[in-house]
Amino acid sequence: MNKEKEALLKKAVIFFIESYGYDPKVAGYAPGRVNLIGEHTDYNDGFVLPIALNLGTVLVGSTNSSDLCRIKSNASLDEEISTEFHVPSVNKLLPGEPKWANYIKGVVAFFKGTVKGFDAVVVSNVPLGGGLSSSASLEVSTYMFLEGLFGKTDCQKEKALICQRAEHEFANTPCGIMDQFISMMGTANNVLLIDCLNNENLTMKIAVEGCAHGELEKIYETLQEIEKQEGFKVDLLICCGDFQATRNTQDLSCMAVSDKYKNICSFYKYYSGEKVAPVLTIFIGGNHEASNHLQELCYGGWAAPNIYYLGYAGVVNYGGVRIAGLSGIYKGRDYMRGHYEKVPYTEDTKRSVYHIRNLEVFRLKQLSQKVDVMLSHDWPTGITSYGDVGHLLRNKPFFKKDIEENALGSKPAEELLNHMKPAYWFSAHLHCKFAAIVSHGPRKGFTKFLALDKCLPKRKFLQILDIDHDKNKPLTLSYDLEWLTIVHLTNHLLSVKRGLTYMPGPSENERWIFTPSEDEKAHILKRFGGDLTVPLNFTQTVEPYSPDNLAAQYAQVSLQLNPQTMVFCERLGVDDPLDLLLQSTSQDSTPSSWACTPDTPGSLSRTSISADESSFLDTSLEDSSRYKGSSTQSLPIKRFSLSLPLPKLSLPDENSEDFLPLTQEPLEPSQEFKSLNE
Repeated sequence: MNKEKEALLKKAVIFFIESYGYDPKVAGYAPGRVNLIGEHTDYNDGFVLPIALNLGTVLVGSTNSSDLCRIKSNASLDEEISTEFHVPSVNKLLPGEPKWANYIKGVVAFFKGTVKGFDAVVVSNVPLGGGLSSSASLEVSTYMFLEGLFGKTDCQKEKALICQRAEHEFANTPCGIMDQFISMMGTANNVLLIDCLNNENLTMKIAVEGCAHGELEKIYETLQEIEKQEGFKVDLLICCGDFQATRNTQDLSCMAVSDKYKNICSFYKYYSGEKVAPVLTIFIGGNHEASNHLQELCYGGWAAPNIYYLGYAGVVNYGGVRIAGLSGIYKGRDYMRGHYEKVPYTEDTKRSVYHIRNLEVFRLKQLSQKVDVMLSHDWPTGITSYGDVGHLLRNKPFFKKDIEENALGSKPAEELLNHMKPAYWFSAHLHCKFAAIVSHGPRKGFTKFLALDKCLPKRKFLQILDIDHDKNKPLTLSYDLEWLTIVHLTNHLLSVKRGLTYMPGPSENERWIFTPSEDEKAHILKRFGGDLTVPLNFTQTVEPYSPDNLAAQYAQVSLQLNPQTMVFCERLGVDDPLDLLLQSTSQDSTPSSWACTPDTPGSLSRTSISADESSFLDTSLEDSSRYKGSSTQSLPIKRFSLSLPLPKLSLPDENSEDFLPLTQEPLEPSQEFKSLNE
């Protein structure tokens, strides 16, 4: 340690003891800098050549037993020299006074670890306002101090970028990257050549969960244990269906699952406010859901604070990552129907309510801009051709017949895979891990596919990935403008009737392509006042479960309009399907003249599936009372005298171009999908 640094540290220790009355445990130090070549070119993707100084900033301190961060500075300032604020897990940190503390607050807010209360002092010999990067020195020394208290986190580059972000968002200073890089990476007697062109992207840590089945507490506990062991912070959790957002026992009665598996689990604790999700959680629906709850949020919304449902289908943005999703599973008999189901459900509608509809698939096909992450509950058909199908069949031999017949999964999902070509596609449903890479042809990119298991011990249900995102985009959930515009433009196609609905096609004299123009998107942006941030407007619409409130447990299920959806529909100028059902004087429940043999319980024989596997498995194994007692014979075709107009768009058969098979050569699964849990 050089004499200047040693003297600075000694001065800080004395100041700490005078301020708090006990000895500090940890010190964090970072130098100032001068730049030799390329002044200000770090703003313009150029090269810079800075060198670290012997002058620097040191923070010394210790954890305390409270949730307060208390900090004092010895600098000669025209403002308060001390500050205190709650840790981010208690209150969201915001910029304020004194201004020097904003640099520290920003680093604490974005630190990739769990921050507890601490006492600290700041001592620096970098001249303030002298062009020697006193602010970067303060930010980086704060990060090093936090690592000393709470453990190592990211690589040097990412730590420097976090410090830059703190200066951007908390100090409101649009600095380049040079100051934080040299302060973080500089060494004595050496210059540092920095190429600023390659720092547009940094990675976001996204955790992907297969089937949640209501085990939120266990999932969050697993994440926190991984964070503790690996020394990083997860930015986002994605769940691929069977989330089971059951708020109370009435929701439980609306879930399509046998009675022995009906368990209130832990979601109600997050709905009631007893607990708060420790990380932003985005989920889609599967085939075991509190469907009455999710119907309230058909266009997406907060199922609980910090837990966001994507709706029947949806697209959102988070930190520059574009995430799309399709809820439910595919059943041909319901694919072309409207969203006619409402509580109280019959045993039939309890299941049809989660079957995907052609409207949502049609809307997703209108997207023209690149999607980073796509979510579906069931797998796209044909996906097994792109991974280790032999390994899959060794674990799931009863998949063989469906794979041979190209019947394992969802054909609409396959269409979307070929159309959207997302960078990643995540699924669940079949209770096993499977990775694949789908090549879309020369210069058309590829999709990394990953399916995961359900949340059980020794099952591969969780994966953490590093996905690039735009460092200039805040980690804030926002609506997607193109998607909003598509939903607005296709509102007239929404049906809440049981009869068949047809999407427009090229043979009709009406608009059939709804990829929006710039003017159409500008109109929607204006309706939202130029702000696409998803509002934090979660509202309880039912009484949460309580073991002590027996009367509430036996209340009747009733149809509820959700204030979130009402506000969304008003802003976007679209209809709420539940509101249309309420307004309807009678429900069209008459079977149409178009009839076919309904899906059988499936080609996956129940006799070949263990009790554990058959409990939730359902590409075709639904426990509908319509099928009990007949697992192999089809129900008779019914014909009626009603007449319908000619279809606007015929359903393609499997040999048509609209159902393109996945025929490219399979690639080896990416090493990126190495399991974090065995």
